[in-house]
Amino acid sequence: LLKGNGDDADIYLMMSQIMERKGDYGSAILYLDSIEKEIGITQEVTVNKARIFSETGDTKSALKVLRGALALNN
Repeated sequence: LLKGNGDDADIYLMMSQIMERKGDYGSAILYLDSIEKEIGITQEVTVNKARIFSETGDTKSALKVLRGALALNN
């Protein structure tokens, strides 16, 4: 799933997906934030965060996450 130094990153990603399916979007985002703290910003985490924000109607946060990721690539 994720490449990096974090052994827990894959588990956090799975937990995020479970929380999202349960409708607990806040916890899903917290797990994704934990991945970023552990291994840094990744494309997979960014896309998942933006999708969750978008699906919950928080377009502003979705765009902020995507712009932040783009800024790192420049």
